Amino acid sequence: MAGIFDYIAWRGDLSFKVDPFNAVDNIIFSVFSYYPLDSIVPHDFKQPPVLFTDAIKALIKREKTNPEIQRQYIFKTDQTDLLKALLDMPRYKNIKLGGYVNKIDQTREMQFSALTFVSSDCPSYVAYRGTDLTLVGWKEDFNMIFTEAIPAQLEAAAYLTAISNGIKKPFYVGGHSKGGNLAVYAASFCGPKIQNRILAIYNNDAPGFNKKTTAAKEYKAIEKKILTFIPQDSVIGLLFEHQKNYTVVRSDENGLMQHNPFSWQVLKNDLVPAQQITKQSTFINKTLMLWLDGMDYQTRQQFIDSLYDILVTTEVKSIPEFTDKWLKNTITLVKSMTHLDKETKDMLYKTVAELLEIARNRFSLLIKENQAKYRT
Repeated sequence: MAGIFDYIAWRGDLSFKVDPFNAVDNIIFSVFSYYPLDSIVPHDFKQPPVLFTDAIKALIKREKTNPEIQRQYIFKTDQTDLLKALLDMPRYKNIKLGGYVNKIDQTREMQFSALTFVSSDCPSYVAYRGTDLTLVGWKEDFNMIFTEAIPAQLEAAAYLTAISNGIKKPFYVGGHSKGGNLAVYAASFCGPKIQNRILAIYNNDAPGFNKKTTAAKEYKAIEKKILTFIPQDSVIGLLFEHQKNYTVVRSDENGLMQHNPFSWQVLKNDLVPAQQITKQSTFINKTLMLWLDGMDYQTRQQFIDSLYDILVTTEVKSIPEFTDKWLKNTITLVKSMTHLDKETKDMLYKTVAELLEIARNRFSLLIKENQAKYRT
């Protein structure tokens, strides 16, 4: 089936005035926020924004002079191919990029990045990057399990407040994965004046929030503007408290690989809808939520922090670094496990055992339900 690349080939010659901004453009802009744009795009709108095409050319040149950059692409060759597909496409010729921020803070356990697309042809789009390949980025994601507001969420709200001063007209906000979560959070806590200027919030397979956040009046004020897209086998997009109204989209992949938006199917200028999420998605998400509900926040934090402390012993800072010397790093992890104190070791084993037990019980229940259905 057709995807993002087909969309660009089919409709890349149509201006936004002829064919207005849509859900597929949202995916393209969300994915583009994953590129390393340091020294290419200015940090604010006090400096002139750069043309989208010029940024693409600079990235292509950077790839040629430093192929190592491609190892940091979370979507691998799809990201390289996207640059080639977008280059000089008439649809995006008037798009400019500004307000690029990229922060990695080991002390705060924060990974945050954002980018703003501006144009005279269509509303601006504030894009938040999802989780990159840094270990601290993944740790921050897991911190959502026990933290009311992670540092990146606070940064996202501050960014939207600041960047809105450089955007004169109504605009969109969005992102993929954690980026979608940041977009919703920022739109919730940026204040009524900015909220009134937001046309829609694109939430692309992003994790949800704790109950306190979704019950807040600030969240309720923008809830109807949230457009949530999740693939059929979604796991990440159904974690925690999330919007009940969402669009399920078809993917060419299976399981967790469906989280990659390059696998999402496209027809004309829209994402291809599916009737519902799969039984596999329902099973995994209910199992994970039952497991988390059985732990208090202190136990959740202890579990996540302990696992991260073990991983830190390898002294790597990114997933590519770990895989470069995977055997050596795996041995280091095993040694670290054996050196844990008894209390921590017991806690880890007990917590994992509880997850496996919940999964086993739910699987048995699923089998019984299927057997009963066939008997009737």
